[in-house]
Amino acid sequence: MQTLIMIISIPIIVLLFLASVSDTVLNYLNTYSKVPLTQEQTKKAVSGMIILSLILIVFTCPDKELTKEDVIKDKIEKCGFQLKHSVQNQMLDPDAFKLMNKQYVIKNPARGSYIMTLYFTSTNAFGGRVPGMISAEMDLDCNVLNIIDQQGF
Repeated sequence: MQTLIMIISIPIIVLLFLASVSDTVLNYLNTYSKVPLTQEQTKKAVSGMIILSLILIVFTCPDKELTKEDVIKDKIEKCGFQLKHSVQNQMLDPDAFKLMNKQYVIKNPARGSYIMTLYFTSTNAFGGRVPGMISAEMDLDCNVLNIIDQQGF
């Protein structure tokens, strides 16, 4: 998508630059305009469009290509979010759930499994805050393969 924006934006910038320096192009633009503008107004409008196009290119260009590790980390983060909601929905008072820390360790890179551990607090039946923890082996599709340990449920 970002490449497509750049492919489209570069010719537009070139045309707008030519329009800003060429009176013939300015006159052509002015003839098809619904509201006739002076050459100065047209030059300002074209300059504004050039600046907006450059801003669009700068903010849509990727800083770097995502590596395989970055993609895996993003998937793991999303899975951690899903595990959090799953645990939260099992609570007596889901609104009392507070995530304190989240950790993961890649267990089997070839299989794409890892261990996600969530440390949280929640309230007990008396309204007091109690710590809890769940450690689960998961795959990159966010499936829980095995609950390793859980406390505070």
